[in-house]
Amino acid sequence: MKLDINGFEKKFDLTLDSEPWKQIQTDFISSKRIMIVGNGGNLAVADHAAIDVARLTNKSAFAPGSGILASSLIHETSHDEWVKNWVAISMRGIKDELFS
Repeated sequence: MKLDINGFEKKFDLTLDSEPWKQIQTDFISSKRIMIVGNGGNLAVADHAAIDVARLTNKSAFAPGSGILASSLIHETSHDEWVKNWVAISMRGIKDELFS
């Protein structure tokens, strides 16, 4: 079986030229703190990405990299609300000037 990726480069270039991508890039460049979230198997991918961002840039980056953390928050609230609660918990004690 052969993986057909014809047109991938064109789609990739279109993505890089899109307004949403440019906005994400602008936001990333201007941010000091990066929160990356994944769900299911992507929880580990998000955690790895946060580690790479923190390691390779001057930004503070983190993710809810623990399935235990996620399941605890899901139990406390719901599957739809756990990320919102994680963000609220993670932002406790952060001074307002860090959000500008």
